[in-house]
Amino acid sequence: MNHFMDRLPANLRGFVDRLPAPPRTVLLEPNLGDRDQIIQIFEAHFGPDLLTPVANLAELLGLDLDQIDLVISVTPAPDATGLQVLEEILLLRPDMPIILTACHGDMDEAIATVREGAYDYMVKGNGYTQFLPVVIEKNMALHRIKQENARLQVQLTSTLAQLKGKNEQLEGLVKELETIAATDSLTGIANRRAISAALNQRFAQSQRGQSDIALLVIDMDGFKSLNDTLGHPVGDRMLTLTARVMLANCRASDVPGRIGGDEFVIVLPETGVEEATAVAERIQSDFDRAAEQFCGQVGYTGTISISMGLTTRKLASASNAEQLLSLTDQALYTAKAQGKRQLSTFSAQG
Repeated sequence: MNHFMDRLPANLRGFVDRLPAPPRTVLLEPNLGDRDQIIQIFEAHFGPDLLTPVANLAELLGLDLDQIDLVISVTPAPDATGLQVLEEILLLRPDMPIILTACHGDMDEAIATVREGAYDYMVKGNGYTQFLPVVIEKNMALHRIKQENARLQVQLTSTLAQLKGKNEQLEGLVKELETIAATDSLTGIANRRAISAALNQRFAQSQRGQSDIALLVIDMDGFKSLNDTLGHPVGDRMLTLTARVMLANCRASDVPGRIGGDEFVIVLPETGVEEATAVAERIQSDFDRAAEQFCGQVGYTGTISISMGLTTRKLASASNAEQLLSLTDQALYTAKAQGKRQLSTFSAQG
């Protein structure tokens, strides 16, 4: 064989290497005449030492089926029906190709055995053994296709699992990027863009549901002096402290944000003026205590406070989110003009 392979052109050697090996076969056939004829036909087509004859199922089950590629069995066998042969073999080798041969064709048995896993069902007749090599090759080709399909199915399942994992990672990354894009990098609360989107969305929901929505605008008093005196790092810590005070007084549905410099906003959905006023007063009180402690820590002798403007959609008769923000800003300017460190509420009634 090696001498033959050496004489082959290189391109044909690869082709021969890929040809399927002849099947290692077990033949369950108690009829000596049929057995000898099948052995002769088989060896002439596939070569010697590949077919192992047995006389019954018990003898077949005593072989190492992991070393077998194909089983050809008469039905019924001396000690089992065709279905029992199938059941016993497939219990040990679920992927084993099995061809059944019968002296007299039984359509019900043929259908039942094929449904249970037989690859083929042949009726013995004059010259049937001549067709056996073709039947064997056909069924071994079918077996290879099934094996390849199973391999591809496993590969596909693995690929889909990997894709799912990658998609989940990508979705997580997208959410992370969306969060970063919507977050003020210093304070960790919503930035101007995110606040604008949240205000527009909650305002529209308020109109549809005929509920109220409150807006609170907060501006720090004396922040520039602190920043100029002690530097930006201390000023940044003060801004972060303000955000923490706001967050501590917000519900899960509220949206606190920083819209620039030392100006902050809180969107309070489904909130009327009395409830929003109570929130503003708590923020004012908590901020006073936190700012006093902070100034003591950093050695700042000046005064830091907050002024706030407040209104609601119904109180201001606002027709859109932009108008609500503008009217709340007016209330903030009023608080600043009236001496700072106070809350001013805008009302359409004046």
